[in-house]
Amino acid sequence: MTYIPPILGLLAGVVGIADTIPYVRDTVGGSTRERELVTLVAQGRTDADIAAQLYISIRTVRSHLDRIRDKTGCRRRADLTRLALSESLV
Repeated sequence: MTYIPPILGLLAGVVGIADTIPYVRDTVGGSTRERELVTLVAQGRTDADIAAQLYISIRTVRSHLDRIRDKTGCRRRADLTRLALSESLV
């Protein structure tokens, strides 16, 4: 797998080509927890809802989401929802 610096992932997300770059597209597949969080975000859950469901702190949810955003370049929840839809997570 080729390393793509987070800034390039961010730029790819901004211009709407993130799904054409294999590393960016495949990063949500990196861990089960990341896929789970993206799925819950796509379902419209709040950070507090996610924390309660997964038995983790809200801060941990936010840390996971920050890492996912860095990896994928998706800055907003709507972007993560589109990513979840494109990856058939919801």
